[in-house]
Amino acid sequence: MPTAKCGKSCAENAFERLVMGDKAQCLAIDRHFQNEKTQALDCVYRYWNDCAKDEYRSLGTSIPSTEQISYVLSNFKGNVGQFVCPSSLSEEEKIGSILNLYRASLIAFLEENIMDEAKAFAITYLNEALEKTDITSHLSRKFVYAATGFVTRIKQSVHRQELQSILQWWKDSDLDKVDFACHRHVEYFALACAYCIDAKYSAYRHDFAKLCALATIVDDIYDTYGTIEEIKLFNEAVKKWDSSLPNSLPKNIKIAYKAFYMAINESAQATKKTQGRDMLPYSREVV
Repeated sequence: MPTAKCGKSCAENAFERLVMGDKAQCLAIDRHFQNEKTQALDCVYRYWNDCAKDEYRSLGTSIPSTEQISYVLSNFKGNVGQFVCPSSLSEEEKIGSILNLYRASLIAFLEENIMDEAKAFAITYLNEALEKTDITSHLSRKFVYAATGFVTRIKQSVHRQELQSILQWWKDSDLDKVDFACHRHVEYFALACAYCIDAKYSAYRHDFAKLCALATIVDDIYDTYGTIEEIKLFNEAVKKWDSSLPNSLPKNIKIAYKAFYMAINESAQATKKTQGRDMLPYSREVV
């Protein structure tokens, strides 16, 4: 990247690269271009006054001060201080510009009143534009995507596959036969997706859903289902970390323990494979 004072070429190149980064992000493939994205953002940050700030902000990184933002957004205001759309642009260019303004307004800090003004103006303008029959479906989809925050279809496909895996695990572990406990594995998987949406964190979502669901079942064993003697036997099995359980325990508790034992071990094995560290002793200590 250039280190000299930013000129027209740098600003134009940075803008083009940010647009490409934005498209990659919308397609959920931006994880493959992290280095390029970082370089483009670094260039824009260094030469802020010459480059496209609203596109930069919509990509989610360190941002300038409220005063700088106010200066930039003043370009969208008319002589009377109200937001307006430049009349020199084509209809499609206007919508694209206001769409970027809307996306930038979604990342606002407290007391950034100008961002609230920008959002209100953009929503009104874009809703009116969507009612027009000559608006391209491409721009309509971009606005709906930005307005609703929907996960892209590529990420939805990944999450559907992961959910099928969780459902299969639940069935294969016979946990569907544990009738005394709440079956919340789907709920926990949805929560994991909300916490961590990126496709590369699939292992986290799997482990989170499994362990939370199992923790709920174990909690129900202790609170409502198990007798004092059964809970003592369960505790002993956990301390010994033995896959076998006394025959005197009910089938439901055996199923729950076996699933719990396997999930902890599998998670530890996966961690050791990817990170080279044996986490099983720490997991057992926490348990």
